[in-house]
Parts: sequence; C-alpha cells; structure tokens
Amino acid sequence: MNGAKIRQLRLAKGMTLQELARQTQTTAGYLSQLERDLVDPSLSTLRKVAQVLNTPLFSLVDSQDDAVRIVRSGKRQKIAFADSNVILEVLTPKSESTPEEVFVLTFALGAQKWSNDERVSHNVDECFYAQKGELEVLIGDATYFLHEGDSIYIRANTPHNIYNPGPETAVGISALSSGFFVSVARP
Repeated sequence: MNGAKIRQLRLAKGMTLQELARQTQTTAGYLSQLERDLVDPSLSTLRKVAQVLNTPLFSLVDSQDDAVRIVRSGKRQKIAFADSNVILEVLTPKSESTPEEVFVLTFALGAQKWSNDERVSHNVDECFYAQKGELEVLIGDATYFLHEGDSIYIRANTPHNIYNPGPETAVGISALSSGFFVSVARP
C-alpha cells in the first residue's frame, strides 16, 4: 500500500480527509491511518478511493523500478486484500521503459457466493478465466455459464458480477492492464 500517494493525490485535488471520507463512505480517522500506512484497506475501500481520486487502482500500490524483463513468481509483487479472497499480482516489471503494467487477479469464490456485493466495471477490458469449478458471469440481463477452462472477454465499462453456483470453491483469474480502476454500478 502507498498511503503517501493517497495523501498526495487528495491534497492535489484540494480535498480534506472529511471530503474524501464522505465520498468513499469511510471516516476521516480511518483515511488518516490509511495515508500513514497504519491499516490495510479492504479491496472495496481501495476501489472507492481510487475512483474518487480518479486514479488507477493499482497506482495506489507500491511498485519498485526494475529494468529486468523477467519477473519470477517468487519475486512478483503480490497483494492480498483483507475483505476478500482476491490476490493481485503485477506481471510486468515497473520501470521507465515499461510504462504499461499488466495485472492478474486470482480469487477463490466460495460455494454459492458472489464475487462482489454490487456489479463492477473497469475502464479497461478484462479477460476472465475459470480455472477451477463452474461460474456464472452476470452482464446486463444475460447470464453466461463458464465451465472449467472457459474464458470470457468483457469490454471496458461493462458492469458485471461473478457467481459460483456450485457446492465447492471455484477459482478464477482476471487479466487487466494498468488503466484499471473500478467504478461501481448499481444493479
């Protein structure tokens, strides 16, 4: 987490902690702790902060400059979010010569559970892959059924949600590029 970056962006917009708290449905005290890296945010909170500050979600996460083109799995930057089974991994090295970053989100979705409380949309295209189990992807009024090994391509700014109808945990992987931040769309 990069709390200093959140503070820098908030101040650049001329926002107080109270204004950011109101718009993200949190408290000024919590955001103060977040800016000082004293707490780890939930994925939902981080999404809201990124949206209000109009910045890609992943820009709020520390990255190290590295000219190396190979990113070994044990060395890859990984972030686990406290409120979910989502793990974010940065697949590309961060450097001046690599301005685009590619991310993968891996999640384990419990039996008969939704991936989010609300439908979400991203300002980049998303490719979702059902690695284990069966999943339903709700887009608009349509439901798309994915079996193990299937994938679906979702265009940018398309509100969607993922559901595990099965009796066991399902695992999915989403690949996105660096422009990713989430805006919540009400059902």
